[in-house]
Amino acid sequence: YVSVVRGYCRWCLDNGYTNAQLGEWESITPAEINDCAFYVNSGSYITREQLDQYVNGLINPCDQFMLYAFYEGLSGLFYEDVWGLTADRINGFQKEVILSSGAVVGVSRELIACAHESINTYVYQIYRAPQNIFVEMPLKRDCPFTIKDPVVGTNPTPSGRSIRLTQKMLKIKKALSADDVLSIPRLKNSGFIWRIKERAKELNISEKACLMSPDSEDIRMQYSNEAKPFTLRARFFKYLDD
Repeated sequence: YVSVVRGYCRWCLDNGYTNAQLGEWESITPAEINDCAFYVNSGSYITREQLDQYVNGLINPCDQFMLYAFYEGLSGLFYEDVWGLTADRINGFQKEVILSSGAVVGVSRELIACAHESINTYVYQIYRAPQNIFVEMPLKRDCPFTIKDPVVGTNPTPSGRSIRLTQKMLKIKKALSADDVLSIPRLKNSGFIWRIKERAKELNISEKACLMSPDSEDIRMQYSNEAKPFTLRARFFKYLDD
């Protein structure tokens, strides 16, 4: 039951609900909400440096690419822009990728390097504990995607591929011993914060001002953070400087 409550609290906080919206509830106090918020959200922002540490702790290029992709705002329907990225949609010179929607977005050179390596890798290393060994799983050579299918198995639908992606993320969390830190929503939210911070430096304005600036509209659209200003402020202000 405790894990259910924690999950609900995390959803509320991620979607902008705060103790200011509790109204006249008498069964819970603002202090209790603040304590819960601290417990749930403590350390929830993954910095770029922390992301690099997670990536360096992984062996498979496709796993490394997944972390970078979600952090840098790639998603699409059924996560198509993550598992379905192909070499012809990557512009390494301009550091851009073409999304399934046709939109062109800027990405890091680290993401591009991992994407190319993943596309050209045909073996997946599966870690087996407690024996501490790796088992090689062959991948299909005729699959042009960043996240390839295993040689043995059926051809999944797009929704099936998205399920495989979430299952793969669970394995990544276990491999990194990061069960309480890594998740797809947290990676995306952290990447959004990182982008806003970097854009604020470019514009020479405060990070909080940058959050709702017209000059950051492309970032909000890329991360699908087009909510009302109140919701965005409630979700992200605590991570941004004045």
